[in-house]
Amino acid sequence: MRTGLLWLSEETVAFLARTSGNGGKWFLPQAAGEQGEWNRVRRELEKAGLALQGFDGKLHPIPKFSRMIYNLGHVGAALLLEREEGTRLYLRGPVDVLVLEKEREKEGWQMALRSFYETCWEIRSLGEDFMPCRISIWEEGQAEPSGLCRTLASEDREKRIQELEECLAFFCRRRKEEDRSGLTEDALAGEAEEDVHI
Repeated sequence: MRTGLLWLSEETVAFLARTSGNGGKWFLPQAAGEQGEWNRVRRELEKAGLALQGFDGKLHPIPKFSRMIYNLGHVGAALLLEREEGTRLYLRGPVDVLVLEKEREKEGWQMALRSFYETCWEIRSLGEDFMPCRISIWEEGQAEPSGLCRTLASEDREKRIQELEECLAFFCRRRKEEDRSGLTEDALAGEAEEDVHI
């Protein structure tokens, strides 16, 4: 899915990260937990037309924003790109990639959904032109960022692309499936039936 850019304040991004269970993780900001935070976030989202408060008091996001929040809570890997003009964070969700961008001299974050394929090409294309940057990876199952960090400062185009491809290999790989070799065919068939009826 591809969406246009949305703008959210730093506090709102931190609040959404915390409520999704990922506050302070995946290079996301940590919410301060100040009094009145919920009301301020609600007003910001309503004013931006991203969510409406129902009669039940709950906040109901519009579909595209709901999908962004879902991705925020189901991250498989994160790739942080740091450049002189700001940072760009790619969060790999189950289907889409949530992209968050923060410019150095501006407040808040821009947020959009991009397809997995488009994201991979965008990251790889960074190697085409010489533009010093730092890339950090955080993989699923790790409590903190992995040791894979690259500083793309080489003027050799092929070397830059090779380093980016290594970063993409970590960003794209999925967690190993559980060992299912011990399961019988009847058990697997039962699983399939259950899945159909869910």
